[in-house]
Amino acid sequence: MTQSSRPRSFRRSLRRSTETRQQLIAFALRGEMFAVPIGLVHKVVAVNIPSGSLEDGGPRLVPYVERQIAAIRLSQWLFPLALPATEVPSQSSSSDSHMLVVQSPNHELVGLLIANQPSLIRVSTSAFAPIPATFLQRGQIRYVGAMVNRGEQSPIFLISIGELMGELYPQFQAELPSQDPPRQPHALGASSTGYPKLLPERPI
Repeated sequence: MTQSSRPRSFRRSLRRSTETRQQLIAFALRGEMFAVPIGLVHKVVAVNIPSGSLEDGGPRLVPYVERQIAAIRLSQWLFPLALPATEVPSQSSSSDSHMLVVQSPNHELVGLLIANQPSLIRVSTSAFAPIPATFLQRGQIRYVGAMVNRGEQSPIFLISIGELMGELYPQFQAELPSQDPPRQPHALGASSTGYPKLLPERPI
């Protein structure tokens, strides 16, 4: 049987198996899905930070591995518009439960606080697409550089960490403690398989 005579479903599955896939750390914020490339994240840790301690989104100093680092509530930076009063989560349900630790332009560690547990996903490079200009003009979400198409599901927005840090860092440089550059930029508390112990892995 020649390749051209094989069923289309077989050829599609063959293309998917040979496509390059990128690993992302994905999480939900305000009903939208976001992701950060795994190589840009130093570590993901569980935290318990009440919402009232970061009402303005930060930055604030939070404990991390026997020191303190500056952290922000990520949702309040990605979404420039405040939630309507009817959609504001209750105090008990809006605590930040996880923190993505990334590096600032000066190689300092910075925490991005999120309310839900993230997961590790694999995405085919062909699924990435630029953000439509009309979407960017509405200004409903900031600091996103691309998106992952998921067919009938809503897309996953890829956060532009460089753009976010470029605006954040000058604003809270004074709050960053003096640190040595991390020895392992993408150490995610990995197990022997190289995957983070904290994050459940699922394909997309």
